[in-house]
Amino acid sequence: MMIVSTTGYIKSVLGPFLSDSSNNDANILKHVFLSDMEDVLQWVQENDVLVVDRGFCNCLGVMKRFGIDVAMPPFLDGKKQFDV
Repeated sequence: MMIVSTTGYIKSVLGPFLSDSSNNDANILKHVFLSDMEDVLQWVQENDVLVVDRGFCNCLGVMKRFGIDVAMPPFLDGKKQFDV
């Protein structure tokens, strides 16, 4: 998993993580924040905004607990899949 700033600067590369149902994007991000992996909590401040895709929807509560605002752009506008 990569943590990248809005300017495209790579802050950190985390992992590798086993790719299975228990290591999805949300669970990995929860683990990173709850264990303060690589001092990630030093990089964020209250009211910072994390831009994530919908794969992170199950970790929104953890982000809110740390005072982080989450932006999840609606790429599909409510649809489940893009048209051909």
